[in-house]
Amino acid sequence: MSEDHGVNYKDVLRKIPLYNRYGSTYPQGLPTKITLESIIPTNFKTQPLPPLNEMFQPWLDECGAIVSECNEYKEQPRQFEQFYYQEYLSKKPQSLLDPKILSPLKHGDIVKSSKN
Repeated sequence: MSEDHGVNYKDVLRKIPLYNRYGSTYPQGLPTKITLESIIPTNFKTQPLPPLNEMFQPWLDECGAIVSECNEYKEQPRQFEQFYYQEYLSKKPQSLLDPKILSPLKHGDIVKSSKN
């Protein structure tokens, strides 16, 4: 296929100069590898970690407090309903609380009850 167009791709590629993104001195020009011993003094000692239960106990306490706050928040409507019933609704007559008591009958209900 290259002969049909008169272009030899090998010649075209040979004319393009190679480019090394690391520079012409690669791999000799790379910086030397830094070791940990060259940065940290040999007499440097790290603190030992405390036991896991001591380390995570404040976090667990905070999570427990959040869960209890959420549970209290969920209980607020129920507590209000109980309070409202005890303080107000329990002192009202039953006919005001139950919509079926003393409610007027519909015309169809009167006809049905007279047939029985």
